[in-house]
Amino acid sequence: MYNIANLAVMSDQPLEEFLRQVVQLLPAAYLYPDITAARIVLGEKTYETAGFANDGPRQAANIVVGDFKCGTIEVSYREARPELDEGAFLIEERRLLDSVAREISIIIERKRAQAEQNQLHAQLRHAERLATIGKLAAGVAHELNEPLTGILGFAELLKELPGMPPQGASDIGRIESAALHAREIVRKLLLFAKQIRPKQKPVDINTVV
Repeated sequence: MYNIANLAVMSDQPLEEFLRQVVQLLPAAYLYPDITAARIVLGEKTYETAGFANDGPRQAANIVVGDFKCGTIEVSYREARPELDEGAFLIEERRLLDSVAREISIIIERKRAQAEQNQLHAQLRHAERLATIGKLAAGVAHELNEPLTGILGFAELLKELPGMPPQGASDIGRIESAALHAREIVRKLLLFAKQIRPKQKPVDINTVV
């Protein structure tokens, strides 16, 4: 348990590496270490020492996280041994295995909590970046609105000039069309930046498509 506690302190190592090291420590703690093998099953992953015997004397404990059994830790002998407190095992070995199972459960919970915290931090950083982009978009939109208003206003005045040749009127129409398109882009920037409220209205789906 002392060695496992030392491993648990190394919180930066992956859970898989922690379990591999724990399973290697267990045989030495048993009465017959030379014929002892250990195995940890967690979900679909298995970590075990060489020579684990499914048909030999075996002792097991559940790994429980949040009232949910997510795995087991097992110790087996490769040979038959005389009856002791619990089959071929001592009562102290049962207490040890239960303690190891609890320690693994604590580490799993800690790792999951750390992963959730890291995910929340990543989401917060993403939200902060979006807020910055929103402010930038709002600033750009406001800077563009004023010259676009001037372009559209003067285009309207030019259209009213007497004697405007057809080509000139056509070119002014293109200027208006481009300015209106730019204004729509500005409107979308402001919408993205939450500077204006989105509006709901009936639309013709065929026209939109």
